Amino acid sequence: MRRMKYLPFGFSFLLMLSAITVGKEWRGIIPLHSTRNDVERLFGLSSYGGGYAYDFKNERVFFQYQYPDNECGKIWGRWDVPLNTVLEITVYPKNKMLFVDLKMDMSKFKETETDIPGSYRYFDKEHGISYAVDNGVVAQIRYLPSAKDKHLACPEEGKGN
Repeated sequence: MRRMKYLPFGFSFLLMLSAITVGKEWRGIIPLHSTRNDVERLFGLSSYGGGYAYDFKNERVFFQYQYPDNECGKIWGRWDVPLNTVLEITVYPKNKMLFVDLKMDMSKFKETETDIPGSYRYFDKEHGISYAVDNGVVAQIRYLPSAKDKHLACPEEGKGN
């Protein structure tokens, strides 16, 4: 009976981990394919305004959208997508999550050491996911465009300086 009490917590934890390790999708939002309207339909209006930041029980999440300054031909332009399209999602876990516990296929990730001792970045370009890991603890997860979305990239010629 006592174990049954912990069953919902364990199930919730497994769901959280699976959502984090799925790849480029986060809770149904996909970079370069979902919009601000999709985000607001799923999560409501952001209490921070502008629909860019949300506080959940286990994580804080930031959405970056396509703005006029990000359009192709502009200095920050990288993606040829409509305004208010989600460009990337950054997730900051609130609870300590060990990177090794995610048990991922590390052959898909490129490891980069940062200037901070014990701090690494792991990037899977194919699936568009990046982990910032500090002393073995996941500090940040970024959901980015995947390799399949390369066709949505702005052409280099004519790009602003």
